[in-house]
Amino acid sequence: MLSRFTQDVFTETHVPTMGADFGLKMGDVEGKKIRWNIWDMSGAPKHLNIARAYYNRKEVVGVVYDVTDVQSFAQVGF
Repeated sequence: MLSRFTQDVFTETHVPTMGADFGLKMGDVEGKKIRWNIWDMSGAPKHLNIARAYYNRKEVVGVVYDVTDVQSFAQVGF
């Protein structure tokens, strides 16, 4: 999703994020120039403490999970 949003690139294969990944997107909202600094954090249990540190004092947080996997939704609660 990060590469699709920041670079408009779509790939058929999924490579899970290990730790953290970063993307930058420039945009325009209601005539104002904005800059999105986007962090893609791993959902793997061993990376959850790192992810929590990145979420601290962020303005927006989006959470993505697999709707076909109940366990992935259960792991969202932190």
